[in-house]
Amino acid sequence: MSPTRGERSSREVRISVALARLYACWLSTACTGEILPSPSESNRASSPKAENPASSSTEPGSSPSSTVPGPGSDALSDPGSGASDPNGAVDTSKCAPPPSRIVRLSRLELQNSIADLLATKQTVDLPDDAKFLNFSSNAGALVTPPFGNALKSAAEALADEFRSTVNPSQFGSDCTTSDASARSCATTFIGTYARKAFRRPLAQAEVDGLLAVYDAGRETGTDGDVQDRFKAGVDYTLRAILESPEFVYRIELGDPNGVVQGVTSLTPYEVASSLSYLLTASPPDDTLLAAAEAGQLAAAEDVEAQGRRLLSAMPDRFAALERRFVREWLSVDFTVPAWDKNTEVYPLYSTALKSAIDQETDLYIDDWVAQGPTLTGLLTRSETFVNSVNAPLYGLSATGDVMSKAALDPMQRSGILTMPAFLGTRAHSDSSAPILRGISIVRDVMCLTIPPPPPNVPQLPPITDTSFTTTRDRVEKHVAAASCMACHSHINPLGYPFENYDGLGSYRTKENGYDVDPSGAIVGTASSDQPVANAIELTRALANSVDVQDCFSRQVFRNAFGRQDTAGDACSVRAAAEAYRAKQLDARELLLALVKSQTFAQRSTSD
Repeated sequence: MSPTRGERSSREVRISVALARLYACWLSTACTGEILPSPSESNRASSPKAENPASSSTEPGSSPSSTVPGPGSDALSDPGSGASDPNGAVDTSKCAPPPSRIVRLSRLELQNSIADLLATKQTVDLPDDAKFLNFSSNAGALVTPPFGNALKSAAEALADEFRSTVNPSQFGSDCTTSDASARSCATTFIGTYARKAFRRPLAQAEVDGLLAVYDAGRETGTDGDVQDRFKAGVDYTLRAILESPEFVYRIELGDPNGVVQGVTSLTPYEVASSLSYLLTASPPDDTLLAAAEAGQLAAAEDVEAQGRRLLSAMPDRFAALERRFVREWLSVDFTVPAWDKNTEVYPLYSTALKSAIDQETDLYIDDWVAQGPTLTGLLTRSETFVNSVNAPLYGLSATGDVMSKAALDPMQRSGILTMPAFLGTRAHSDSSAPILRGISIVRDVMCLTIPPPPPNVPQLPPITDTSFTTTRDRVEKHVAAASCMACHSHINPLGYPFENYDGLGSYRTKENGYDVDPSGAIVGTASSDQPVANAIELTRALANSVDVQDCFSRQVFRNAFGRQDTAGDACSVRAAAEAYRAKQLDARELLLALVKSQTFAQRSTSD
């Protein structure tokens, strides 16, 4: 029996207000995914701005609070969550659950959700996600008019496809004899599809609302044709389900009846959705929903067990999620201008080669996941996938278009940072780019932030300037001023080791007839500073660095939760880092440790 208006819980009121706002802003202008009622509108207060990193003006891929110091500073600064210094103590008094939130599903999550709901292979064309901190899992994702229009078009196309293939008998034995019997079957349809789409049981009011949509849609069918009228009603109902905020958003408000000192736990169905999307970018399966219904997701150990089951049951979904993570973490992007390579400088380059490197990257990451996705493996493996197109980049030969696994010279290749996907992106169209490569290591691999350069900085001299011998020579003379070296003394030593690779990612020992100098150093860390002879030494040192290992845990956190880590998350981040370090730096163990954390399971209900 559904509650009366006077019996509605504060949680239901708060959801209703939030979803009403979502509908309103969806129809009018852009709105963020975290749009909760204020304390005056609900007895459950929240602070959505604190959980909406997209409002930050910080450059994507950087931490808003950590910066490279100015002159006179002797170490890079990275306050971050307070968990990045392996030798520093976490201030546990600041550890606290994040605020409640409502988060829009990402493009990948929506695509997977639609595929699971409808078993369709139809391509769902939605706008790309706006990224924050490099990641498209942005918890502050905007609902824009283009997104709403694209979702509407997709819902209509999917509903049309469903209408043409649906068999009414799957919803009951008497769905085509009368409108009344067909309506009973529509109730079954709603109970099956809306429950799966909303990832929880429906309230009777929701069923009634969708039945009203069914009734309206039924009237667009052919008069006297009960089956056609049933399909027309289902068509409209499915459109409503796919465009509902209950489908498009994940709700993380927690249990209003379990608030203790301003903290509550996620409800079982909220846990199920959060867990499944975090690990597989997919909605909870029937087993996980059954566990939620049975109240079997209250203990962290039970959540972990379900997480392990999901990873085992859906390895392809996990691999796809890791492909996105690794590419976004290192900003690998084949659409940037750097990939319009100058064929006079790089005669091996072609659009076919770019496509081959793109394909190689996916296979490389998939294989890393299949072998056990450890940070060490990602940064030090000396093998890849080649065909006739990309094999010459490695000095290998291959026939045909099919990619096959190949061993690489371990003295030339060591992990993802020495692969063309990374090196070619962090380059110019006609040369290597030690500054860009060094920035990526400082920012993405070490979690340190680099401020933008001062105004009116002159451009790097062109490669046609014969007064310089090598790219390193050009860069060193260009940034020799003390005002430049305040930052470049930290950036360049981490970029120079990659000078053994040209702008396409080919290995070299000479440039313009001169010996390449790939020596450099790790600088600015809490405990890992050291000289390195080349990129091979650098990548191995990075893999062994506790500072880098902790940074990786923070990057995984940021991608998993779609936001900046804060001082309140420090206990959760530190515990997860220690857990995965104890399990050979396996990324799966890091994620499973995070789903056992306070940050995952609890929400703050205070201002």
